[in-house]
Amino acid sequence: MCGYWSEAPFIWGMRVDNVLFVESGVLKEAEITELQPDFFAAWSELAESPIWVKIHDARIQDANGTVLVPTAAIRSIVYLVRNPLDVAVSFAFHAGNRDFKKYVNKLCDFGAVIAGEPKPDGSGGDTRQIRQRLLDWSGHVKSWMEADDVRPFLVRYEDMLNDPIHQLERVLIHCTPGAAIDRERLEKSVEETRFERLQEQEIKHGFYERAPKQARFFRSGRTGDWRKYLSSDQVDRVVYAHGEMMQRLGYVP
Repeated sequence: MCGYWSEAPFIWGMRVDNVLFVESGVLKEAEITELQPDFFAAWSELAESPIWVKIHDARIQDANGTVLVPTAAIRSIVYLVRNPLDVAVSFAFHAGNRDFKKYVNKLCDFGAVIAGEPKPDGSGGDTRQIRQRLLDWSGHVKSWMEADDVRPFLVRYEDMLNDPIHQLERVLIHCTPGAAIDRERLEKSVEETRFERLQEQEIKHGFYERAPKQARFFRSGRTGDWRKYLSSDQVDRVVYAHGEMMQRLGYVP
């Protein structure tokens, strides 16, 4: 299993239900959290070949000290990271409200989560997703990159934009060591997934991960949008909270 920064978020709850034969929408948060390690373990065992899984969760433990994604279920990990200033802007547009202050604060909240907000009685919310715990931005990075039991392969979003062919080649080498790289197929894959082409496809056919209030999923695909949308106070808040990690990863406002 190869994971990076939840597998098709809009069907995440359904995937859990189908693998474990449970109805996650009626479970309480603690019950779902307790089931997650079993889900990843069972999914991995059922797989006939490696599964590429996108997750948003930080690498954290449940109340029993069990990591939510068991090491035995992981073949390799690609950790995709992005400048938190741009993450705040992208997050706000994804929510469809442009509340940049709210998402700057979310990136600085160690208790941050997405999806699966419980109902007043404690039962689950949207059955398409289960709650995904993020920690704050630095905490998320540390939870994966400084874990004792796994060795993620770090890829910066900005580098993927600047040199997609080379970066994708690095990912393939990491995830499939020793396998021959089909250069022509690699280059075609990059060409077919150019941002402009994805935007065209979304206009024609829609995109299942687009949030209900989101104008479009493939919005910009640029770096540095934070300069246009964030106030100086919001920039200062992010840098104050995450300056050390931003320096480590080469993000200097």
